Amino acid sequence: MSNLKGAILAMALWVGVVFPFLLSFGIDSLQQRAYLSTTEKIAELLKQEGGVSEQVQQVANNLKGKGYIVTFSKPSLVQFGEEIVINYQYEYQNVRGKQKLATQNKVVIDKRIVAGGGNPTTPKEPQTYSVTTPESLNANGEFTFNIPGLKNILNVTSNTGNVEIVHVNGEEVTARVSNGAISKKVQTGGAFIPADTKFVRVTEKRSSPRVAKYLNYNQDGYVGKLQYVGYSGTAPSKQVTGDNLCIHLVAGSSSFYVYKDGDWTRTSGTTACSNTVFKYKETDSNGVTWVGDLIDYVDTFFDEPKYVYRTGESSLELLNGVEYPNKPDLNTIVPNPKNGDTLEILATKGIRKFTGIAYDNSKGNPSWDYEGYVTRSESDTRTYANYYQYQLQFEYISN
Repeated sequence: MSNLKGAILAMALWVGVVFPFLLSFGIDSLQQRAYLSTTEKIAELLKQEGGVSEQVQQVANNLKGKGYIVTFSKPSLVQFGEEIVINYQYEYQNVRGKQKLATQNKVVIDKRIVAGGGNPTTPKEPQTYSVTTPESLNANGEFTFNIPGLKNILNVTSNTGNVEIVHVNGEEVTARVSNGAISKKVQTGGAFIPADTKFVRVTEKRSSPRVAKYLNYNQDGYVGKLQYVGYSGTAPSKQVTGDNLCIHLVAGSSSFYVYKDGDWTRTSGTTACSNTVFKYKETDSNGVTWVGDLIDYVDTFFDEPKYVYRTGESSLELLNGVEYPNKPDLNTIVPNPKNGDTLEILATKGIRKFTGIAYDNSKGNPSWDYEGYVTRSESDTRTYANYYQYQLQFEYISN
């Protein structure tokens, strides 16, 4: 059984690997020998004819049908001792697909053909034929052109990229172009939006008090920070001031004490007030309630720190407040304390005063104005189609 499996595996390797390799190698060897034989025969015939005679040209034309392209540097009969370069291109089909061979050889003419005993035929001068390929979205492609009176192609050039002759059939020439530069770009979508800066003014309407020094702006691609500039609502408004709203502490905190069983005991402490907005609300003698958020403030300072002591049932309610230039004994402040009495000691350095707009929203709508410069970044979403076009020039010999 193992012998049978080995035989099957050997046969599979032969059919799938060895045989195709040998076949490809054999085809390449045969084609290359035939190719070399052809180049030798053309060169020998050229010597015998004294250049590119009608017979030589006929042989070159016949070889086109067999996959050959044969061109000559001097496509005519020439003088004794002149050199002609012969270029060969050959394509054939192998197991791996199409294969291409290319070479050239040189022939020095040691004889010439004289018609009727006279001078050799006067060589024809090479001619040129220019043509432009159609526009294409592909940089690579093949194009076929008709060159009137074409006898033999000598050369072809392009204004961009690469070009080569792939087929000649009578007066029809097929050329392959590749890797050319873009000849035209056409926008297919998107848009370019340049960077920009502009000045804007925004009115913010609200049903509840809120005003900030800055308003973040983000609209239609423009962003920026706008500065508060004033009140412009339809509700009646007035300028107000709030005093003694925030106390700055020299020691950084205030201390709360409670009297119990003959001794003052500290119960807690708070840091200095850091509020930058004051919620203003006041009802005047006419019964109108004015409300608003005060954001503008200034700090005033005493020349020397002073200690303020508050006593009473609520430590936040100033009852019998007394200012002392120096910190005294607690029993001096409250000479006859009772259990449950509270005391707050504040080491003050200054007072924060707020000012701003208050309004009566019972008779209109409040709104605030902001203004400033906003910017828009550059944006480019354009897409393009690239077109390619080649200008070719053929050098050839005509009939």
